[in-house]
Amino acid sequence: MDGVGHSVILSRSAQKGSHWSGARSVGRIRKDFQQDRLRLNGVQGEAQSMSLSRSSGGYEVQVSREMDDPEWDAFLAATPSGSYQQTGLWARAKSFVRVRSVRIVIKHLGTIVAGAQMLIRPFPLLGGIGYVQRGPVVDREHSGLGKLIIEELHRLAREEGVRCLAVQAPSGGEILAAQMLEWGFYQSSTSLAPVATILINLGQDLDAIMAAMRKTTRYDIRSGEKKGITVRLGTEDDLSAFYRLAQSTGERNNFSTEPVEYYRHVWRVLAPSHNLKLFLAEVNGEPVSATMMIAFGDSVTFWRSGWSGSHREYHPNEVIQWNAIKWARSNGYGYYDLGGIGPCTAAILIRGDPLPDSPGYRAHLFKTGFGGQVALFPAASVYLYNRLAGWLYRVAWQRKMLLPLMNRVVTRF
Repeated sequence: MDGVGHSVILSRSAQKGSHWSGARSVGRIRKDFQQDRLRLNGVQGEAQSMSLSRSSGGYEVQVSREMDDPEWDAFLAATPSGSYQQTGLWARAKSFVRVRSVRIVIKHLGTIVAGAQMLIRPFPLLGGIGYVQRGPVVDREHSGLGKLIIEELHRLAREEGVRCLAVQAPSGGEILAAQMLEWGFYQSSTSLAPVATILINLGQDLDAIMAAMRKTTRYDIRSGEKKGITVRLGTEDDLSAFYRLAQSTGERNNFSTEPVEYYRHVWRVLAPSHNLKLFLAEVNGEPVSATMMIAFGDSVTFWRSGWSGSHREYHPNEVIQWNAIKWARSNGYGYYDLGGIGPCTAAILIRGDPLPDSPGYRAHLFKTGFGGQVALFPAASVYLYNRLAGWLYRVAWQRKMLLPLMNRVVTRF
């Protein structure tokens, strides 16, 4: 069958500290939680302006160039492999950076059972680059649709003038990822979405979640709370404070941040449907740390953050994450996603070795302090529509000549 495999989940043992063991499928640990959680407002009604509708093997294939599609978003929210990156809302959020979208929707007996959203951005000299992040998404009972969706993506890519198509399959998409290599895709060592993350199961009580944390993380949270740090939900009026904190973090760590207008745009797209939450940690009324979370389906995902660098003794970053975890659990979400870790970090954790205490691992050291489970996802694959370009890509990639270019592309997306 096409497209449905099992993402590997490795559990952290609370009794053994940093030891990670065992393996379970995403489908088993998620318990079909999404079927009862439609987290988007306005899920009623049909998507408008379908530019194509035809039948294929008993399925109806539709193509939409409309950004907004509440029915598609609701399907994603209720499907275990669905993610916010595939939603129409996310396409609208990314339109700030001149990204346009086109979407394949496959229905069976009038109900969406599969599909994929491709984001397209023009690049000088390269032409259009299309990207399918955490897709295609396929209902379990229709798992053989992977090849049909890839074929439709190729047809759309050519129509849209796309010269390079990157596809990163979702959770459970390992079989499809392997099949794409047989269908002419090239494996990419640069992923446009995390290939690993840490998930905290919110079905546990708070004491169990706290007990699974690293001892020093538990101490920092309790110490900060005793010293009087406070955490509150933010509003659009707090975006300026968030941006100042994000800039401060970027300056200390030598990376650039998106402009404040980008965050305002994303807020106005996602916040009205309660898919974006902002938390601020304050010391005597002064915001010292802030975190943005994306809530979708059964998960709340750590997205962006900022810290002033001051009041370290209050442990604002640990306390704000703990409050976000509590908020997600109290609002009925099943998982808290710490927003991705690097593949090297994941490999070290799987081996059961301690992470190095070096600058390159400090962010991941922070995340692993909250316990949880390591989840692995498929890497990205690319398809080039020019044979010479494909040959050059293969040669250049083997010599790592394309890494700087691909890193710039990743940043743009």
